[in-house]
Amino acid sequence: RVPLDRPWWRRAAAWGRARIQNLTWGPAARGLAQALWLGDLEDLPESVRHGFQNLGLSHVLAVSGFHLGLLWGLLVLVQRVVPPALRAGWPLLSLGAVWAFVAVVGFSASSVRAAAMLSVVTVSRLWPGSPRGIDVFAVAQVLLLAWDPRMAYQLGFQLSSAAVLGLIMANPAEGRAKPKYPRLKALVEG
Repeated sequence: RVPLDRPWWRRAAAWGRARIQNLTWGPAARGLAQALWLGDLEDLPESVRHGFQNLGLSHVLAVSGFHLGLLWGLLVLVQRVVPPALRAGWPLLSLGAVWAFVAVVGFSASSVRAAAMLSVVTVSRLWPGSPRGIDVFAVAQVLLLAWDPRMAYQLGFQLSSAAVLGLIMANPAEGRAKPKYPRLKALVEG
């Protein structure tokens, strides 16, 4: 049993750990499942952890944007079968589910960053027009740094910010300005 004197997200994490521990898999597999689903490395054998480090894959064990992307993808699929009357509020319900997952995994820095970016993207799509990725990125960065200015000095924040910025700038629509006279440009370039 999980004591009720703890916050709901800690009880949910304890419930998840108990379900994983009840699996008939070996201890290494259970520890890996717990690391991948809950970001909890406590039961992951040292040999498995070193194996991931030696392969340069230890970042896979951190709950991050990848995990939230999987959850978001599942929620998008579920949205297709949701009655039309509920679809208008579905993006906000989905964000609630994402932040609940972030709480359950212990508000790890990488999951908070990913959820903040996903939240800003989702909320920005509720307004008319399509915001530019660079603008959404800037708003997310400002909100994160307003919440915890020390993030600016964290290598994880710097690397994930650089990666997202690189992806945005690699998008041809974002990386360069739109031509003032697109038809003329198309004629000149043939």
